[in-house]
Formats: sequence, C-alpha cells, structure tokens
Amino acid sequence: MSDVTPVTLSSGQFSPGSNTPTGTEFVTFVDNPYISVQYYLQSAEAKALGLNENSDVVTSGELVRIIKRQSAWINRYCQRWFDIQRVWETKTGFTVRPYNPQLITVRVDNGPPYNSINQCWIQVLQWFIPIITSGPNSYLQDFYDKGFYKIVPLLSSAGTGGGSPLPAAIVDRVPLGILWTDYTSGFGVNLTGYAMGTGDGTATSFQAAIGNQLWAPGNNLWGVSPNAMTPVNVYDNAVLVDPSLYTVDHMNGIITFNTAPLESHNISADFWTYETVYSEIKYACVLLTTAAFGTGAYNPLRHENLSVPGFSTSYDKEKLDAKVKEILEPFIAHRISIV
Repeated sequence: MSDVTPVTLSSGQFSPGSNTPTGTEFVTFVDNPYISVQYYLQSAEAKALGLNENSDVVTSGELVRIIKRQSAWINRYCQRWFDIQRVWETKTGFTVRPYNPQLITVRVDNGPPYNSINQCWIQVLQWFIPIITSGPNSYLQDFYDKGFYKIVPLLSSAGTGGGSPLPAAIVDRVPLGILWTDYTSGFGVNLTGYAMGTGDGTATSFQAAIGNQLWAPGNNLWGVSPNAMTPVNVYDNAVLVDPSLYTVDHMNGIITFNTAPLESHNISADFWTYETVYSEIKYACVLLTTAAFGTGAYNPLRHENLSVPGFSTSYDKEKLDAKVKEILEPFIAHRISIV
C-alpha cells in the first residue's frame, strides 16, 4: 500500500511514484494562449479578415482553439514557455568538490528570466537532501534576469566550515547527484482587488479590460489544491465569494456568476495576468492565427495556388514562416544545465 495521498492529475502532471522529494506528482509546463480573443479581434489582421465578436469562427469557439494551437507552436519552436507557471525539473551530473569548493551554477530550462526558486533537493540514490533556498541561511545566489542560480560552496566532508546541506563526500567529483528544482518562471503580474465592474442586478459576466485578460490558470503543484500558485479570488462588495458560485474563463479574463450580483455591488478579483509577455510573442501569435484562419477558411488543403471558377488564391507559406521565425529567433532557448 502506498502512503502517497492521491490527487487528481491535471494537465502537465505525471506521477513518478514515491521516488520524489515529497512523494507526489511531478509538474511540467503546459501550453496556454498568448493572446485573448478580444486582443486578436482588435488587431489589424483580424479587421482585414472582417472578423468581429459575431463572426462564426468566434461564436463557435474555433478562434479560441486556433489561438491555443498557434501559442503551442511558439512554445515548441522556442523550446520554452513565456507565461507564468510553477514547475519541477531535474538535472543530472551534480557533483561537489569539498576540498576545493566552487560555486555550482545551475541554469533553469525555462529562462531567462525566472521569478523564484521555491525548493531544491539533491538526490543521491534514494535519499533526498533539501537545500535551503531563502532567508539568511540560504545556499543560493539568484540571478533572476540571467536565468540561473548558484549554489554556494559551503560543502565539506565533515559538515564544518559554515555547515553542509549534504554529506559532500558522497558526490565528491562523482556525478551521482540529481538536482531537483521547483521554480516559478515566466512573465506575469499578481493583481489584487482588480475592479471588474458594478452589478446591475441582471448581468452575470464581468470581463477585465484588454491588457489584463490573460489569466494564469492554477497548477495543482505536488498535491497542493488547484490554483495554489495562481488563485482567482472574486469579491462582491469586498466580500470573498465562494468559488462554487462562479466560473472563470482564464483565457479571456471573464468571471461568470451563477446568479447576477445585486445592483450597485462592486465586483473585484485577484489574479495573475501574463499580459507582460514580450510583444513579439503576441505579434507572432497574431500572424500565425491569421494564417491558420485564412487558409482554413479559404484554402483548407493549404494549396500554394488554388483556382476555381470565379475565385483564386495564393498562399506563400514559406514567406510567413520566415517572418515568424525571424520574430522569434531571439527567444529560442539554448540550454546549459550545470557548470
């Protein structure tokens, strides 16, 4: 019988059994959209296509699906994620030099930048040794904007000379160690008490203004309840509302109540927005979304040239791909693990 408390797995999670620092789920990055529907509809490209809120592609939900697919493509091409998320990752080849100590530099996969190193563990065989990551006794030096942190060389075989987070002799110049890092990365801002609007007694949905419509969905991190990192708290006249009384559309920053709030009641919310991602990422998503919609609507088989009686179209895929790749080139990850 396992003593691991069962949890509901969410997207981006898998269960490696009990051989983890805390014995619960491992969380990886997931794909989230980089533009909201309203953001796209305000673009020159969408206007050129004649799209608006009443277009079939919008009301059917197809535009949402297209945006998500193109955002995922950006992640794969750049080999990184730009929205704020909290994940775990492991690195091998971890060694120490107790008699000639040096700083150990660890570059996180998803950066720069990163926001915080939440937990660090060194695994040697089946044992896990925690590294203090915050406070006056921390063993870390953070270089947030550079995308790496350093573990200070307070490591000795006898545990002297300032203390030791692990029996260093075990991994003395021998790459037996596995480094586990729980960290938060990505562009995001935590907004509290954001004004969503005022009730009129009939309206049930309230939407944030353009610029704050992309809300980070919560991660069920390592057995913690959903939305532990990125909760959406909703208030009615400054009174916290039970989450069972509303639903949240994270992609478009919309709160929908089961019952309309009373007239003159002020509705506000706490949430993380990741609208602060690079503008180039958003623009690339707009271009890819436009191409996907345009070819899907008028040239579904992606022919380079298509002619039928009374209609012809030409699709220069290579030119578009080159443009998008040029935009994204500075953001491609070039990973170095441990040095």
